[in-house]
Amino acid sequence: MASYIAFALCFIVFPAFFSATNCKFSEQSPITLTMKGMEKKTSLHFYFHDIQSGENQTSTEIAQPLKMTAAGNLFGSTFMADDLLREGLEPTSKLVGRAQGIYAFASQHNAALLMVMNFAFVNGI
Repeated sequence: MASYIAFALCFIVFPAFFSATNCKFSEQSPITLTMKGMEKKTSLHFYFHDIQSGENQTSTEIAQPLKMTAAGNLFGSTFMADDLLREGLEPTSKLVGRAQGIYAFASQHNAALLMVMNFAFVNGI
């Protein structure tokens, strides 16, 4: 359980250290001419707000491993999520969509997630 909490903290907090400070949801670059012709690039920037307990829970465990591995990690634990996507880390930041899908711990030896998610955005660019 301790490794799960540490991994969850890294999954949520670590990206904040490498993110832009302006919390802009999307940014379009100017159209550029490349070998393939005209190309437009759009960069999306948002945060998953994954709440695993409490009244406003957005994810829940749907499968547990039959036995814990020797390392005590959560290999095989599987979760279903309907997470909020927001512009910033704060729970009050602008809602930009939802991430709906499933994720599972996929490694017996270190922190690794297998994620299958559908992103549904509520605002256009």
